[in-house]
Amino acid sequence: MVITGPPGYQSSSQTTTAKRESSQVEKRPSARPYGEGVPTADVSTPSELKVELTELLNKAWEQGLPPLKPWPEFVAKFTPPTKADIISRVHTNLIYFPTNYFIVAAVVFAVNMIWNMYGMIAIILCGGIGWYALMSGQLSYLEFPKGRLVTQQEKQLVVAATSLVLLWLSGALVSLFFGLVSAIVVVGGHAAMRTKSLKAGIHRLHEEAKDAFC
Repeated sequence: MVITGPPGYQSSSQTTTAKRESSQVEKRPSARPYGEGVPTADVSTPSELKVELTELLNKAWEQGLPPLKPWPEFVAKFTPPTKADIISRVHTNLIYFPTNYFIVAAVVFAVNMIWNMYGMIAIILCGGIGWYALMSGQLSYLEFPKGRLVTQQEKQLVVAATSLVLLWLSGALVSLFFGLVSAIVVVGGHAAMRTKSLKAGIHRLHEEAKDAFC
């Protein structure tokens, strides 16, 4: 015969079982976007991220940029990142949206430069001077008064010094600095706030596997 207590009474074994079930429910992970809360061992460190971004730039320089991803996907979903996931987010998004980020950075940089027309003229002028002095071949046999040929290194030094003076006087150096900083802030902010998608995670794993076996 089963012995039961008064209403509301629970035996010690029933209490233990209830506590165990309650703790198991609390330990169940809640649903979260792909890659959120991943173990820190799977997250790239800043130094590893720097190396991988350098390799990505070299690959883009040699093979060209990959196809452009759809812009609706680029701005699909944003959520504040956790401290443990921010590097992983930036890493994954930069690898998945390289062409989109290149266009965004170029637009931000161009907008900053438009505000300084003298700086833009100075940049174009410096580019023309550098091409004429170093690449056109028109000054290949330029000589000093005593008959010694001007070396390529000396030409580069003169062009660099002249360009630096022109850029400084026109304010182009300040515009270039703020344009570069603005582009980095915009791209980095988007990469950190853009929630990683499953497609982006698979693309990252594919790239890492391709680099490992190639």
